[in-house]
Amino acid sequence: MRRHRQRGFTLLEMLIVVAITGIITAITIPWFAGVQRQNQVATVTRKIVGYLSSARVYAATGRQFLDGGGIPVQTNQSFVRIQSATRFEIFVQDRNANTLSLEVVDLDVLDPGNQTRITAPSYPFDVRFFIDGSSTAANLTISDLGLGIDRRIQVTGVGMIKVL
Repeated sequence: MRRHRQRGFTLLEMLIVVAITGIITAITIPWFAGVQRQNQVATVTRKIVGYLSSARVYAATGRQFLDGGGIPVQTNQSFVRIQSATRFEIFVQDRNANTLSLEVVDLDVLDPGNQTRITAPSYPFDVRFFIDGSSTAANLTISDLGLGIDRRIQVTGVGMIKVL
């Protein structure tokens, strides 16, 4: 008489596999969410640095823009005005102090999760760039409210923009 051997896994083995899978999942999901938020803050920081760099180029090149009335504005300086913790605007200014708004940026658009904020010394706060390449010194902090992640942007008096 032949004996039949049982094949497969026991219930206990299956429960152990399910428990281990659950533990690994419980550990990795919050970690992955944190990594995603860190990447989002880094992305927003890079975009803000891009806007600051554009403002610096607008001032240094003396670029011409047309205002709403079709009048050319030859830039003498440009600036990024931090309106609030979630909004900033890029301006150019000509030699006659006429100001033209080029772009308004809401952080809600850059960060759909609406967790990122800009901290400036005050609101509104201007970071100015001049035609000679100099700028007003500024320290801005980009923060994530949920995880407490901070990125600092420093603008030096000679127009350098650094992420610290």
